[in-house]
Amino acid sequence: MLAVSNIPRLSIKKIVVATDFTAASRAALHRAIAIATHYGSKIILVHAAQMTPRTGSEDAAAHEELHHLSDAEWKLATEARKCADLQCEWQLLKGTVPQVVEQFLAIAHIDLILTAIGT
Repeated sequence: MLAVSNIPRLSIKKIVVATDFTAASRAALHRAIAIATHYGSKIILVHAAQMTPRTGSEDAAAHEELHHLSDAEWKLATEARKCADLQCEWQLLKGTVPQVVEQFLAIAHIDLILTAIGT
């Protein structure tokens, strides 16, 4: 006779990985890839772009902010390619980490969040 388990199978459909592009964040992404591979999950890679208050020339500050955002987009796209055959997307959101987490949770049903912000 076969034993039937009453334990429901865990379903993880979406995994958010917060990144600041450090080695610790890359390690969190690798863990998320392993989990996503096992459960068939989608990975959403998120970076909080914390803009500094503008001082001096507005044109120079706007140019610096645009450069920062472009650099972050490039890094996110590079990290997302590590997901290989998995479904993976990335989001670049402006704000502090708590603001971005709150904003993101308000718009998407998330099953698991992995963070490993380095220093």
